[in-house]
Amino acid sequence: METLEHIEHWQLAISNFKNICKPNGTILLTTVSKGYGKHDYPSDYWRYEISDLEYMFSDCVIEKTEGNDRNHTVFIKVRKPVDFIEINLSDYKLYRII
Repeated sequence: METLEHIEHWQLAISNFKNICKPNGTILLTTVSKGYGKHDYPSDYWRYEISDLEYMFSDCVIEKTEGNDRNHTVFIKVRKPVDFIEINLSDYKLYRII
């Protein structure tokens, strides 16, 4: 919750979330979107939109997404399918804050 923007190698973090989740398990994630101020402790790298999270978790069953324009946060709830095949995120580009 609210840490993904601080992880420089976000692709590895997302992959780890998916791979430690058991089949039919749930992943809940919140992070900040464009418009959220820079907060450098620890480092601050990325901003995520709902469309980014939907793409990143398109290999899972998306149960809910939500965005809050007031505080610039986004939320996703997904379920890892039994027949999970991970998508490659290495070429996906995000909005970089720095």
